[in-house]
Amino acid sequence: MNEPNPEPPVHGGAVDTHCHLFLLDGDPAERVREAREAGVGTLVCVGIDPGSSRRSLELARTLPGVYATAGMHPHDASGYDERARAEIEDLLSDPLVLAVGECGLDFYRMHSPREEQEAALADQVRLARAFDLPLVVHVREAWPEILRLLDEGSAERVVLHCFSGDEDMARACVERGWFVSFATNVTYPKNDHLRRAAAAIPLDRVLVETDSPFLAPQRIRGRDNAPANVLDAIEELRGAGAEAMQITGTGGTAVRIVASTSFVDAAGGGLVVDGTALTGPYTVTVIGDPQTMQVALNIPGGVVETVHNHGGNVTIASPGTVQVSALHPVTNPRYAQPAG
Repeated sequence: MNEPNPEPPVHGGAVDTHCHLFLLDGDPAERVREAREAGVGTLVCVGIDPGSSRRSLELARTLPGVYATAGMHPHDASGYDERARAEIEDLLSDPLVLAVGECGLDFYRMHSPREEQEAALADQVRLARAFDLPLVVHVREAWPEILRLLDEGSAERVVLHCFSGDEDMARACVERGWFVSFATNVTYPKNDHLRRAAAAIPLDRVLVETDSPFLAPQRIRGRDNAPANVLDAIEELRGAGAEAMQITGTGGTAVRIVASTSFVDAAGGGLVVDGTALTGPYTVTVIGDPQTMQVALNIPGGVVETVHNHGGNVTIASPGTVQVSALHPVTNPRYAQPAG
């Protein structure tokens, strides 16, 4: 059993959990800079074969806030031989490589025979378990088969990349403890089934991605996508009604708010949320898995704390005016793991 890679730091801002920087036009560093200026602080550059996985790691080593994955896409499953496996396995030992993949099944385009796709996926499931890493899974017109193979391989931490299923399939994935990742195509008018799927599952199982340079959001559809546009997916999912966090006062008052809501205390020192006054100290409790949220606590006097992955509550005990702002949902670049 290989030792798991250490947890990398989480950079501020949103996270694009799935992009292909090596396929973007222009300088990848420029795309990363644009993303950071837009508020996207962390990018996961996903490999699709040994060569692109190696390139993803090179970019992760040179660009702060970028991490890599290593795997073989189902389109190229025919090339998944002992040499390819060894190259991928070697990359998985690097702490900047956060997951195995992109792997999976694509029975729509069928660029590799079905049996070779299934064999490549099954072996990458074994690699993910051996290295204690998440598995980034591509699925197209192969849902029954993907569930069967992942169940047979006892896959644990799974990210269903660019989810294309319906509400029932989303629930089936969540019941297995997996994560459902929505790409920027969730903004397309015809994809109401994706918005319903996102609204049907707990927020702590939802991830967001661009899959750039593919699937540009509706406002620039037809052009190349970029990591900065993951904010379009976040905004779309906000509109689907996902709850973000909970503020609880010492009196036990609980108020649920939407991620885009901001709230400040009243002149008398009591926090007011949607017209409800709470008395301090304030406890900020993330709904669901704390690793999927970023909470900013702004306390007058120059103290600004950004809280990541605390796994519990954060108490603001400082006197005076307290402002707490709920930022957009973000994800741990290592992909959120269930507490405990």
